[in-house]
Amino acid sequence: MNSLTEFALDKRWFKRIGLTRTKVDDQIIVEGFKYGKHPFTSKEDKKIVENEYQVVHFDLETFPKTEINIAKRFPEVAGGHLNGDHIAYCAAWKIGNNATQKAWGLNCVRDMLDSLPADQNFLMWAHNAGFDERVLIWYLSTFDNRGGFIVTGNMVKQLVGTYKGRRLVFKDTRSFISCSLAEMPEQFPGACGEVTLEKESFPHDVMNADTFDSMLPLERIKSQFEDYEALVKNASKIDAIKDNALDVQKYAIHYCKRDVDVLALCFQHISMPGLAYAILNNDGAYNGCFSMAGPCLSFARKALVAGRVMTRGNNMWHVKVFDTYSMINDVRVEHHKTEYTNKEVELIRGTITSGGIFDFDAVSLYPSAMAFIPGFVKGRPQIHGKEIPENDFHISKVKILSIGRKLHFPLQSIKEDNESRDFTNILLAAKSY
Repeated sequence: MNSLTEFALDKRWFKRIGLTRTKVDDQIIVEGFKYGKHPFTSKEDKKIVENEYQVVHFDLETFPKTEINIAKRFPEVAGGHLNGDHIAYCAAWKIGNNATQKAWGLNCVRDMLDSLPADQNFLMWAHNAGFDERVLIWYLSTFDNRGGFIVTGNMVKQLVGTYKGRRLVFKDTRSFISCSLAEMPEQFPGACGEVTLEKESFPHDVMNADTFDSMLPLERIKSQFEDYEALVKNASKIDAIKDNALDVQKYAIHYCKRDVDVLALCFQHISMPGLAYAILNNDGAYNGCFSMAGPCLSFARKALVAGRVMTRGNNMWHVKVFDTYSMINDVRVEHHKTEYTNKEVELIRGTITSGGIFDFDAVSLYPSAMAFIPGFVKGRPQIHGKEIPENDFHISKVKILSIGRKLHFPLQSIKEDNESRDFTNILLAAKSY
């Protein structure tokens, strides 16, 4: 610390971990690689890397149990799977918000991992991930069995390893969402949009090394699978039945990709607004309400105003209070005077000594508004024309003709040309919603 100067302590040179700098002619720069100064040797030898992770949601379809004939026919795939672990034959994954990808065959896991950009970090999410990790662990070149391996009961919450230079952190979404994947759309209504997840009906017990890559006769499925009718119904929707046989590849890929899409949409939906929406929907708060879209929704959104932060009168305020006087915007105002100038009175009214407010940070406006209204508006929106309804809620575009009272923190606002929102008293002839 004794070697640090005022220049070195400038907040512009700090990052999240320690003092960061690169040494170029003894000048500190922010761009490029970042090096931390060693506290004892004063050498620029400690490289600080800020890890960034790409989010991946994935799912695997596996055989119900390892088969000896698979190990004999495909030794390069089976590897160490002869201890009872499952072997995957279909994989689907989604990197960020990109399109969902798929891989088919006994090398599907390797194909999925190879598709991830090299030399990057990935946060891999799966539902009930412990099942998938039993397959994936055989493909990792190294894995962290200390802090990176977290097990609670029979649930593997985290597994950390590497694959050909890629750092992979596997986590289980079931740690946050306890319901099954099939129940997620119902738990988070509105999260999936037009993506639906039919009742899962898959003949897992019929799948083996001889049937997974072929057309499976329906008669065989019917004799060994209880939920036959649901399977035929679902397969018919995606044209996966031909000549009284199930196209296993088409059917499995469709539902594996659909599982990934639903998982990504529902898990990304977990937020305070998303949870609030789910709770209100489950409690029937939206029963009878109309879901708007298109021009109608676009018009209604113009009347929505989120939180705001502003100072008193949109002015700059700098106040320091001392025992006998205060400095308000560089003006000295003595305490306990018998008379004050108009300017001093105006300044005092904005200070804490008179109970005034300097700045206003409005938060939780939507919950506050919901506390005032009796409920949500029901029914289909209608155009009311120029006559403002007296007994109905309405959204209108108005022209302001007069202002009855000017406030230090105006309630009405207008949008400027640069899309910024201005809470102001200068509203004559302005149009607002």
